[in-house]
Amino acid sequence: MEVAAKACFVRRATEIQAERLQLRVAAFNEIATVADYDARPRLPRGASGLGGLGNMKGWVIQWRWIGDHAAFEVPEVTVLSARCSPEKVKRLVETLYAVRSYSLAEKLGMARYNHPMRNPYPAEFAGKWAGAITCGHNPFLEAFVAENIRLEADSRGREKLAYDRVKPPSW
Repeated sequence: MEVAAKACFVRRATEIQAERLQLRVAAFNEIATVADYDARPRLPRGASGLGGLGNMKGWVIQWRWIGDHAAFEVPEVTVLSARCSPEKVKRLVETLYAVRSYSLAEKLGMARYNHPMRNPYPAEFAGKWAGAITCGHNPFLEAFVAENIRLEADSRGREKLAYDRVKPPSW
């Protein structure tokens, strides 16, 4: 009797594992179909954003460029909490720039334990103020403190980030 019960338990456990695997595959396929930017859900025309997010303050990280040859269709990279320290944001901006812009040889050289390669484009604070950070050449990453961060719809109905940039203090 115990052997039959164990066999039933093992069979049911195997069925549960198979169901979980099917759910994971289905979720992965769903994510893969939404990966394209144009396939993302769009805000309705005239939408002022998501309710309750209009007074958010944080770090906006986005690509900037000089000239149309270096332009990005979606310049926004991410938004971080305003509680992140400027040093933490600076390290993240350097990493994001390296991931997007450096060759594998450069990434491997910088990851070496003994005598790592120096970062060719270290992130820098904009003057004395730690509320603005740049990294790179052209295109380059820029991180800055913004307030009133919100989502809006552009002319084609796609979501767009809108914000008010915090001005540096006058010393």
